[in-house]
Amino acid sequence: MINRITLVGNVGQDAELRTTQSGQPYAYCRVATNESYKDAQGNWQQSTEWHTVKIWGQSSNRAASTIKKGLKVYIEGSLRSFKDKSGNTLWEVKADVWKLLDAPKNDYLLPPEPAQPTTPSPWGQGFTKH
Repeated sequence: MINRITLVGNVGQDAELRTTQSGQPYAYCRVATNESYKDAQGNWQQSTEWHTVKIWGQSSNRAASTIKKGLKVYIEGSLRSFKDKSGNTLWEVKADVWKLLDAPKNDYLLPPEPAQPTTPSPWGQGFTKH
């Protein structure tokens, strides 16, 4: 039997680093996936499904610091169910593999550009000596 799930979607909020009661860290985030379909009248509709994703282990710190709202992510893992305090069944994805598919939108996450020389070429703009 196989329990595998693959998601490609958009992050709904910045990932948070959380800790279980026993002290195990994990990154928590919500990911939205979209599906387009035609309704009975032939009109295109879009359905959005929200997924709770938990990233455990050594990459939880990295996930919590790099998974940001609006970025597109690839998640691969397994589907887990549990009962809440009211007895309702809830579902979450235990991520085994994750990858950002978008470049970070915040410039502070990128290394600074190297300084470019500002001395003009003695042979004129756009020319160099060979």
